[in-house]
Amino acid sequence: MASVPAPAPPPEPEVPFPGVAAVAAEPVPFIGFPRDALMNTEPKAGEAATGGSGSVSETPPAIPQGYLSEVRNRIERAKRYPWSARVRGLEGTSLVRFRIAANGSVRDVAISRSSAHKILDDAAVRTVERAAPFPAIPVEAASENIEINIPMVYELH
Repeated sequence: MASVPAPAPPPEPEVPFPGVAAVAAEPVPFIGFPRDALMNTEPKAGEAATGGSGSVSETPPAIPQGYLSEVRNRIERAKRYPWSARVRGLEGTSLVRFRIAANGSVRDVAISRSSAHKILDDAAVRTVERAAPFPAIPVEAASENIEINIPMVYELH
């Protein structure tokens, strides 16, 4: 008699934030990024690049603050804390770099500084991809691309 292979385990659920049930009576984890996260425009011809290697800088004046707030809000709503990371107690901060094109589409999403946990880094990349597309870049920004570097914090409290 041939043996029947065991069914594959169900995919690991991602737990949305906020409003998820706590695991083992622990408080719901906070997943976030600082409000002053680094957001830079791509340098124009003849200009020096702004920002640095993950340091916090001021928002370039050409990008309306309301636009950056909308980007931030969309990312906040798209965040998930991977279930397996929660139950293993994994925490960390992934620095995610991506570009928003003039039409609001996202490209070049990558981890520029790892959290030291692949599962958290992957979740940070998926968060940006899930939040896209963003609104088109406002005309007053005078930029074809906006480069954003944003820390995604995964903490269990």
